[in-house]
Amino acid sequence: MLKHYWLDDLAREAIFRSIKQAVDKKYGKLVGLNMDCCIQYQRASCALLVSGCAPEKMKSVTESLLAELSAINNKGIS
Repeated sequence: MLKHYWLDDLAREAIFRSIKQAVDKKYGKLVGLNMDCCIQYQRASCALLVSGCAPEKMKSVTESLLAELSAINNKGIS
């Protein structure tokens, strides 16, 4: 069971790193991105936290996050 948890944790980290690289490439240090995961009853609940973003750029940042998540879903992590 611990091996399964570690594999899931590694997958979450890989997805976050891929998203973070895409956001950093597009916005640089203007947008802070973090992931907060809570594990309860062997299930993870994760949230992406966006900080340091001007309110007028939030729509653009959100669309970029959605595009990257969609690309990961369709193509996997490269």
